[in-house]
Amino acid sequence: MKAFVTLLLAASLCLGTILPAAAQDQAPDPGQAEGPAPAPDNTPPPLINLPPKDPVLFPPGTFDPDALMSRLCHKVLAQLTCKPEGLFNFIKETNGVYLFNAFYGSTTRDFYCQVVPRERILVSSTAWGSSRYTVPFTVDDKNRCAEAHIGLSMCDRSATIRVCE
Repeated sequence: MKAFVTLLLAASLCLGTILPAAAQDQAPDPGQAEGPAPAPDNTPPPLINLPPKDPVLFPPGTFDPDALMSRLCHKVLAQLTCKPEGLFNFIKETNGVYLFNAFYGSTTRDFYCQVVPRERILVSSTAWGSSRYTVPFTVDDKNRCAEAHIGLSMCDRSATIRVCE
């Protein structure tokens, strides 16, 4: 029995579960931080540098209406819901579908804005179930603008939204 206790004590010392009092003061506990976390310095995150557009496809000075679609969707979504634009946060764009989210109806909801090029915008949300809104829009290449025409919004208002380069 004495040999078993000695073996157990030796194994505990090797595994670091039992340390002498002097060693306990010096060795940090691996599950604990060594001090308070540094305070954030309130610097904004670095900007992501995207590669420039292909100059063969988009020569300098060429109007690209796709560049306006995120802004147009943002404004259309705000007008449809009768909410301020600042309420909606742009998340990402994937295959012509722009994802926004907002605190809406007592919880955070996702809003989708699908663009059919030079024709219409389809707006849907997890808050609306299977309901969708279709908003026609036109592109004015000469003035480098896109204009959407909302028939009736949720607050029974019609509107025309114009976004330019």
